[in-house]
Amino acid sequence: MKSTILRISPKSLISQQSKEQMNGSLVKRLAADMRARGYEVSQPISGVRREDGRIVISDGHHRVAAAIRAGIDLVPVDVQERGVD
Repeated sequence: MKSTILRISPKSLISQQSKEQMNGSLVKRLAADMRARGYEVSQPISGVRREDGRIVISDGHHRVAAAIRAGIDLVPVDVQERGVD
């Protein structure tokens, strides 16, 4: 799989975790840190591009939820392209 780091709206990413699987206090702490310092670009979200072009989160669900809560417009996403060598 080919990998590319893109800056993407966290709201456009597709989560595979339900709200019940999320740690709300962790999301709140991360969001507070992001509001104070911005998103830590050295920690990209991991995602896989579907055939329809949308990106599914494979790692970083809490960071995405926190970025949305903090009002972060764009986050770095390490996007794996399926079927591309």
